[in-house]
Amino acid sequence: MHKSNFQPGALELGKSVAGSSDIELCGIDALVECDDWIQLGADSLSDACEFKNAVGINYRCYYMIEQILNKDIVLHERGVGTIIQHSQSFFLDREFPVLWGDHPKTAVSFRGGEQAKNFNVPGHLRVSSIVPPTYIEALASPFSVIASIHAFNPTPVEIEENSLLGRIGDVIQSVDMDELREMINIGKDAIAALEATQKQLKLKARRVDLTRKDAVISAPILRAAPKYTTATRPKAQQGSIIFNTDTKYLEFFDGQYWMSLRGHRDGAV
Repeated sequence: MHKSNFQPGALELGKSVAGSSDIELCGIDALVECDDWIQLGADSLSDACEFKNAVGINYRCYYMIEQILNKDIVLHERGVGTIIQHSQSFFLDREFPVLWGDHPKTAVSFRGGEQAKNFNVPGHLRVSSIVPPTYIEALASPFSVIASIHAFNPTPVEIEENSLLGRIGDVIQSVDMDELREMINIGKDAIAALEATQKQLKLKARRVDLTRKDAVISAPILRAAPKYTTATRPKAQQGSIIFNTDTKYLEFFDGQYWMSLRGHRDGAV
């Protein structure tokens, strides 16, 4: 599942991909070469503006695509997309197109099932990442909440099933159990807490197995609970040891018989 980073400020020249709704991201240099067409100053651009740097590969953003012809915006679209990489090239995967228009001041919602717009017409494509201007657009992805990574910059975060909302590094994201364990060292903390406890532990498990070769249980006292009589011995399993409350002896099963461990009596306590 893709993470979200609705960071504004990414800007590149785009190019339609035949047979796909993806938009190839052509970089900053290609954008500067078209400066007269798309009305951008070359001095305002740097590699930091490229989507792979400003948003990140496999991260979602809120995109704006503007088709510019003779310095006029003849078609525009905005929505939720993911930055993906194929070989050495980078693309915008338009997952959830939200609004489109054929004039800068018009915006029409995409109807259910309607495909992303086809930009295979003359002109240049200016592709940018923006802050979603409305709650409806910010919540275009399902199962999302709105958080902030940068001041005054609402960032939708899609929550995976059976996960939590958290911050890892500079990104607020859906955190699964593996990531949560890594963040807070659940395994190490649980072992440390178990080692430190002085309380009696009561387990309802029917059986505890130490599977490592030559595993050892070591304690000052080993006690076989007085639960069985001669008539109520447990199911016989070779190697089992019990305390028989009738005979007052430890008994073990050798595979054929229950054998008493009759030791020397040191006297009653």
